[in-house]
Amino acid sequence: MFGSDSSRLTAGLLLLVLLTLTAYAGVIGLGFVWDDRALVLENALIQDLRMVPGYFSLDLWSTEADVVSSGYYRPLMLLSLAVDHALFGQEPAGYHLHSLLWHLLSIGSLSLFLRRLVSPEAALMGAALFALHPIQSETVVWIAARNDSMAATF
Repeated sequence: MFGSDSSRLTAGLLLLVLLTLTAYAGVIGLGFVWDDRALVLENALIQDLRMVPGYFSLDLWSTEADVVSSGYYRPLMLLSLAVDHALFGQEPAGYHLHSLLWHLLSIGSLSLFLRRLVSPEAALMGAALFALHPIQSETVVWIAARNDSMAATF
């Protein structure tokens, strides 16, 4: 009556993506907050793509002038920030859009993972809970927390 199970679930996932985009649309107009300043505005490492090989031997919180040891090894996070810097400079809208895209990717990944474990409808509900739960707002709103969405995607 309403199409195949696959098409209904695809439509459901598309609706979930649209709801998530609607819920987080305001992030595009935000500036840099809290740790975003240190990781984006004050981080010389992400301002030069020639530094990319060094990301794989540095702490996330290291800068060109200051090598620290916080225990946070996040080379792909640094790479994503360097790409953002190359594309958007110091304009926060692009960084926020990139973080939102990682959140959307994590929703899709979770949905695919859950479909192997539970019914398709339950998988969609689990992905919806993850996508729209208020606890996820930090990973979407703070550029510095993007690595959580990146990790969830993989």
